Amino acid sequence: PVVGGGLIAKIFEDAGLPAGLLNVVITDSAEIGDAFIEHPVPRVISFSGSERVGRHIAATAAGAFKRTVLELGGNSALVVLADADIDHAVRAALFSRFVYQGQTCLAATRILVDRAVAAEFTEKFVTGVAALRAGDPRDPETSIGPVINAFQADALNTLVDRAIADGATALHQGRTVGNVFGPTVLTGLAEDSPLLRQEILGPVALLMAFDGEEEAVRIVNDGPYGLSGAVHTGDVE
Repeated sequence: PVVGGGLIAKIFEDAGLPAGLLNVVITDSAEIGDAFIEHPVPRVISFSGSERVGRHIAATAAGAFKRTVLELGGNSALVVLADADIDHAVRAALFSRFVYQGQTCLAATRILVDRAVAAEFTEKFVTGVAALRAGDPRDPETSIGPVINAFQADALNTLVDRAIADGATALHQGRTVGNVFGPTVLTGLAEDSPLLRQEILGPVALLMAFDGEEEAVRIVNDGPYGLSGAVHTGDVE
């Protein structure tokens, strides 16, 4: 299978790394995970993934007196202030939200825009999203490829449908074909919506308007995650 770890291993191999120094094992996580953690040879366990799996790894590693490096879930925010370069902010938001089909914990899931420029930003952002082509990743014209599996595509559909049922508005909603989930933009979510506080590993952008910098800071901090963030402004002070 084509996976990031395999490609990295091939690069090291081509660069002349002696055989056996870097090993990539592709298997079911349940089959190898605990055995690897509990084995006496690894002294540090590094993991990037969900909070649920991270908790399990931390508990298992503690029982074996192993150190851990855990990088878990995220629901990051990109803030656009009233004095920002809107075109630049739109390009940044499109890249940050939809790179790797949104399957990165550092992606800007929540896009917060000052109400004074929200209409302009929203129009340009939705136009940009509509221009993104979803489909076969082997096609050079494709911007949005498949998510990791059919289960995740179904989960994304469920999240979006539930949000709309709860009052959100879909400004753009892409089609789902197999594992390809089309880019989607939601707005009008209630402040207590679970979508604003959970990790969304897929091409779903959440647009919110705010009034003033203090409200923006409050919204950004209203959640359990803080892996990354960005502020677009014309005044760095």
